[in-house]
Amino acid sequence: MRGKLRVTRTAWFGPKRYLGWGWSPRTWQGWTIMIIFVATIILVSAAIRDLTTKIVADGILLAAVVLGAFLTGDGPGGPE
Repeated sequence: MRGKLRVTRTAWFGPKRYLGWGWSPRTWQGWTIMIIFVATIILVSAAIRDLTTKIVADGILLAAVVLGAFLTGDGPGGPE
């Protein structure tokens, strides 16, 4: 089922190569998404004071990145 649901021509994310299980960026588009994700997490942490709200906001951002990797990449995986 790898790549059958991908909405992009090339895979922006691919299976992890070295450590762990999941996706890692493969193209400049994937790296851009990851940079924006990290910057947004930092900005949210600086802007929001309430811990519960931070956790909810971070969870929403994480879900958005995982959905983006799912839609624009090949299936997740790890070293074989």
